[in-house]
Amino acid sequence: MKNLLKLRIIWVIIFTLINLNTRALDVSGHITTNTTWSGGINVVGDIIIDNGVKLTILPGTIIYFTGPYWFNVQGSVYAVSNEGNLIMFASYQNPDGWSGVRFWDTPATNDSSLFIHCYITGGKLNNIAYGNYRKI
Repeated sequence: MKNLLKLRIIWVIIFTLINLNTRALDVSGHITTNTTWSGGINVVGDIIIDNGVKLTILPGTIIYFTGPYWFNVQGSVYAVSNEGNLIMFASYQNPDGWSGVRFWDTPATNDSSLFIHCYITGGKLNNIAYGNYRKI
């Protein structure tokens, strides 16, 4: 368990020191069709995954929130990785953090969301807020 924690800390430090802004995809707004993220992602505004839409996040993806933006799931998220290739959600050069993953009134008719081997840091509201119907 201690080795896993050390690995996560080292991983965060390494990728925080690397400026991914020049190589990352900038995203914001509504995700209206099934979408897959990989590599570096810079969140430059609030994200809303629309009802009925699935966002797949591939292993090793690093999602940096460049401001106090939220990640609102009205559809579903499939973020499944492994211990050696974590998916990371983090604040990037923003001391105020980001506003967390939110499931506010997410319709129960959507597929379940999965976050497995994800490192979530720097978010507000304890990183994940639960809506009326869904939780992870």
